[in-house]
Amino acid sequence: MFRPSTNTWYPRSTATGPLTPTQFGELGDKPMVGDFDADGVGDIALFRPSNNNWYIIKSSLGFFVQMWGEAGDIPTTGDFDGDGATDQAVFRPSTGQWFLSRTTAGFSSQFWGQNGDIPVAADYDGDGKTDVAVFRPANATRYIVNSTAGIQTTQFGQTGDVPTQSSLLY
Repeated sequence: MFRPSTNTWYPRSTATGPLTPTQFGELGDKPMVGDFDADGVGDIALFRPSNNNWYIIKSSLGFFVQMWGEAGDIPTTGDFDGDGATDQAVFRPSTGQWFLSRTTAGFSSQFWGQNGDIPVAADYDGDGKTDVAVFRPANATRYIVNSTAGIQTTQFGQTGDVPTQSSLLY
């Protein structure tokens, strides 16, 4: 859990229960989820919109900073190259473009979405790779580029719903 009022992370292990709270971040930071060093342990990470930097405390590799994105980009994460490590990505609503920083496959970009769409990247086709996807609130539809199964559109929910990455099962 991340408490933005104090910039404090409250990690919890399923094996041992609550862990030591860690203060990390600034007002306006966006907490991000992932295992950025592929060691099987979730890492503390955040995206700072004021400077477009990702700040990550990797459990096995320590502190890491990477600039990735521009003003107005929406940060997201996923294992886009299927190597077991969480990758950084941003969705640029103004152009409908995705920018991926993949740990083994490098940089890529693609157009998928439009202004007003919400990024909902997840592994929709079950192949171990995160798929680029957006949710369009105007028609409650997900537009997905499956890494193995091609393009998929799925109407799910109704106008005004808030999407989650896990609300569509493959």
